[in-house]
Amino acid sequence: RRALRALRDLGLNVFGFFVMFGGAALLGVGVRTGMEKLVGRGHLWPALIFVLVAAGAWGTLFGLIRKKHLMNPEGKVLPLSAVGFLLGAAAVWVYIFAGLSYALMRLGLVEYAMPPRPEDLLFHLTDAYSWHFLDLFPGVGITSALGWRCPVDLQGGGRGVLLVLFRVAVLYQIFAKGREILKRDEAKA
Repeated sequence: RRALRALRDLGLNVFGFFVMFGGAALLGVGVRTGMEKLVGRGHLWPALIFVLVAAGAWGTLFGLIRKKHLMNPEGKVLPLSAVGFLLGAAAVWVYIFAGLSYALMRLGLVEYAMPPRPEDLLFHLTDAYSWHFLDLFPGVGITSALGWRCPVDLQGGGRGVLLVLFRVAVLYQIFAKGREILKRDEAKA
């Protein structure tokens, strides 16, 4: 009986990770695809409004998720489901800020060094925000261990303001929510 419960929890954990991460990542890809279509048609202001609405909606939706939503039937948090949710949420913020940066650049409000193919800038911005997310983990040095250099300079001026806003969104929402979800209840500890 205990072995069956452990096997069920393992299955729920793995399944939960993929569902949570995959679902959130699909939302992020949807943001990027929407941005590409709007910008590709020359609708720059609607693209900016789209990404800002997506950011507000995602921030609200993310805030509605509670610890109880990531628990098994016995009331125990499924850690892989929680990690999948948090990593997926970070991926959505990466796509949102890449889209926001891209829209602002296309409107002439923020400048970025262009890659060899300017149409690839949105993808490079996505990689750059991913790089900065991984660089937020103190003491781990993920980006340097992988020899991964940030593909776009996000430092300075308007770019730096966007980077600070990204870090605040990720630190506040992802890490604070992770602490809330993974924290043991005092009554059970």
